[in-house]
Amino acid sequence: MKKLLFTLGSLVITSMLVLPAMARQNEGYWMGHHGMMEQGYGARYRASVDEAVLKAYGEEMEKHYQDTASRRQEILVKQHEIATMLIDTKSTKEALLEKQKELQGLMNTLQQEELSFR
Repeated sequence: MKKLLFTLGSLVITSMLVLPAMARQNEGYWMGHHGMMEQGYGARYRASVDEAVLKAYGEEMEKHYQDTASRRQEILVKQHEIATMLIDTKSTKEALLEKQKELQGLMNTLQQEELSFR
């Protein structure tokens, strides 16, 4: 009798947890994979913006991306140098701090360029 009650109780609790999730399965995602672009504000925004404006913005963004490619490459190189220095037992704390300062300067410059683009 105990096994039967336990089994029935487990079945009821499991169904109480699973059924609501299954009922919402076909409603789609709100903020997930499809996000707000499909159902919410994004679709209305895209409909209200002229295609020429979107194309011009995309071209400007691509130009900005190409213009900042060398700076982003420099940042990656500095990050790699710092990682190499961290592994090397002969590197000094002062040298690491100097590389970190250079890296931070490059990152600040890139961030200023990105903010001026917007």
